Amino acid sequence: MVFSISIAILAVCLAIYVPYALTAARGPTGGSALGLAFGIVGFAFMLFAAAAGRTEASANVGGWGRAQAWMRGHLWLGLLALPLILFHGGFHFGGTLTRILMWLLIVHGGERSVLARRCRIIYRD
Repeated sequence: MVFSISIAILAVCLAIYVPYALTAARGPTGGSALGLAFGIVGFAFMLFAAAAGRTEASANVGGWGRAQAWMRGHLWLGLLALPLILFHGGFHFGGTLTRILMWLLIVHGGERSVLARRCRIIYRD
């Protein structure tokens, strides 16, 4: 279910981003209203992924759902944060610190998706 929701969110964001990128006078920027919206949603997904990672580490999730559901949410919404952050910045990495952090996010997301696929966690939806 989380996979389907993630794909739907990505499709909606793409449907919003492509016309914006094609018609923006100065190109897509993180300072525009739409760029800020993508940044806020992407950041919220990263916060959720961090919180879900913390929750899944504890054996007891205290009535907040199964640990496996938290793991799926952590993986899929964490991976979905990457394209949203790229939409936020118009696929420009900016300065040195931004480049370092973006490459860390890309490597971490790729590593986590390979590990999850190997463990067959995200494909049992």
